[in-house]
Amino acid sequence: MTIKHIASRKLSRPNAIWCLFALILACITIGLISLSEHALRLGRERTESQQRERLQQDTVVALWRLDSRLGPFIATLLDPPDNQTIDASNQPFVKDHFTIVQVVDGTKDRPRPEFVSSTNKSNPRESERLVALTDVVSASALINAANQVLPHVDVVVEANLPQSSYTNEVDVYASNLQYNRQETVDSQSQFDSQLPNGDLELLNRNMAVQQQMAFNYPEQTARRKENADSNPGADGIQSLTEQWGSSGKRLMTIWVNDQLFVVRPKRGDADGLEGVWVDWMQLKSSMASSINDLLPRADFLPVRGDDNLDPAITLAALPARLVAPKPEPAPYNWSPTHNALLIAWFTLLAAAAIAAIFLQKLIALSERRATFVSAVTHELRTPLTTFRLYTDLLSRDMVSDPADRKEYLETLRQESDRLTHLIDNVLRYSKLERTSTIPATEVITLCDWIDRISPRLIERLNQSGMTLEISSPTDGQWNTDPPAMEQVIFNLIDNAAKYAKSGSDSRVDLIAKIVDDDKVVITVSDHGPGVPESMQHKIFQPFSKSAEQAAETAAGVGLGLALAKQTANAHGGTLTYEAIAGGGASFTLRIPTGLPGTEKS
Repeated sequence: MTIKHIASRKLSRPNAIWCLFALILACITIGLISLSEHALRLGRERTESQQRERLQQDTVVALWRLDSRLGPFIATLLDPPDNQTIDASNQPFVKDHFTIVQVVDGTKDRPRPEFVSSTNKSNPRESERLVALTDVVSASALINAANQVLPHVDVVVEANLPQSSYTNEVDVYASNLQYNRQETVDSQSQFDSQLPNGDLELLNRNMAVQQQMAFNYPEQTARRKENADSNPGADGIQSLTEQWGSSGKRLMTIWVNDQLFVVRPKRGDADGLEGVWVDWMQLKSSMASSINDLLPRADFLPVRGDDNLDPAITLAALPARLVAPKPEPAPYNWSPTHNALLIAWFTLLAAAAIAAIFLQKLIALSERRATFVSAVTHELRTPLTTFRLYTDLLSRDMVSDPADRKEYLETLRQESDRLTHLIDNVLRYSKLERTSTIPATEVITLCDWIDRISPRLIERLNQSGMTLEISSPTDGQWNTDPPAMEQVIFNLIDNAAKYAKSGSDSRVDLIAKIVDDDKVVITVSDHGPGVPESMQHKIFQPFSKSAEQAAETAAGVGLGLALAKQTANAHGGTLTYEAIAGGGASFTLRIPTGLPGTEKS
């Protein structure tokens, strides 16, 4: 199996890790999206529920307000106060007062109902209103409408029910509820608890309206008694007046052809009716204005016998229902739920970003370590093979020539130095990774230090057929860790010996000087091909050379420059690279002298 194949196989593991990370992140994101949608939906539903509840409360208040005002108004339509005359022009919301009498046609024996003026005075305007009334509705249609309500009233009227003087379609519905309530008098509280809120509200409002009618329409008590005395135990089909008398009702509101009428039996006429034609449009507008603070843009529609009566929105004083406008969508208000979701999303994004960065760093470190192991394995294989072969030859006395024996021993020494250098780099880097403390330092003279390390540097360059040229260093003292700095300079020289030996100029220049009395500057330059531009961004990265690269280029694991830069940083200095025009590489080490009194602010 080739090195390239092994390297290609290692790439699949990071991809699997990233796929697993993406899958986990997607699951968490989907869960948080679902949770967010559920929380926002609950928030909207709660807001809509509050709006509906507020609308219901406003509707109840509006119905009570309207019924409390309509009761006295209806009771005094036919009997205005003593200081007012019966005149439609003087009463608001009234189109006309009328009377229905039975007229006998000369050609027929059966009388027919007709509208006549409620006053005996001749008034052109009254005649015009009477003609307009006749065009809208006939007297017989109005009587038939009353006949449709009264039989339903007779069904629910019993001796034990409190009788009232006013009725309409809504009163019939409420009377049925009251009748059922009386039937279960032993468990009345249980009946009320089982009754829907709308029915119970309508029943209470209807009772309040009947009380208002009894207070504002006092003549009903005597009329009921007279009717009861004149029709004792009447059986069979009753006339309209007889039905009025048996039910005890003296006032009724009915709808005929979308027109609202208030009628009652005519005084002094057993077969006549008198009533008021109500200006429904004007009354409806006034009713809407009176509840505009509760329900803006409210409307009212008639309630007839064949309608499905909704007690929650139906008036008790009039056979009409309140049509409330649909609540406007709730404004988008920032709530604690939004704060919690925002924090959750921010936490998720931050955690995902941190995890991705950490995972990327971890994978990169794992790849570099794997690359390092591969490169070290390659670097160890060659000297170990050499050791094994040469020691085997020497131990068996298979090399008889003294010159060959000396050459073999020199090769073993060089390979030993190579292994020592490799191991020193790895151990020093590992030590710097584990701790940031600087080893003990000592004050040295720059010139003496260069003289002490130069033999080792020259020997390493001579192994590659290169020479070292050292410029006259500046005299001065330096407080540093000499072994660490020696390792830095040796790594730079070793790097030049590996990659610049193919150049036309085999010289390596080393310039050491103290600048501004507070900084040591050491430059190592060669005349080789330099560092390719594509590799310049990673030359200081540890373990940057794979086994394949180690096999195709100079020996090494890519740790020397990384160790040199990290050592310089640990001592408060820098190590930089600069390409030389015409070919070559230049590395510059800048380290503070570390002597008190020489630091510049």
